[in-house]
Amino acid sequence: MIVVAIIGILLGVAIPAWISVRKRSYENMRAANCVMIDRAKEQWIQETGQPATAEPTAGDLEDYVKTFPVDPSGTYQINPGNVPCVYVPN
Repeated sequence: MIVVAIIGILLGVAIPAWISVRKRSYENMRAANCVMIDRAKEQWIQETGQPATAEPTAGDLEDYVKTFPVDPSGTYQINPGNVPCVYVPN
C-alpha cells in the first residue's frame, strides 16, 4: 500500500513536469522553423531580385528549404519579406 502511494506521488510530480517540457520543446521547434522560413525567404528575395516587401509562397521557397515544416496543430504564415514568419495555431 505504501509503495503504491509513493509511486502515485512520484507520478503526480513527474507527469506535469513532462508535459511542461514537451510544450516548451514544441514552442522551440516552431520558433526554429520560423527562423528557417525567414532565412529561406531572404535567400529567395536576394536570388530572384524581388523587393524586400515581396511575399513568397511555400512553392517559391521549396528550393531553399529541404523539407517545408508541417505542424498538425497549426500553420506557418509566410509574411512579406520584411515581416517575420508567424506560427498560427488551429
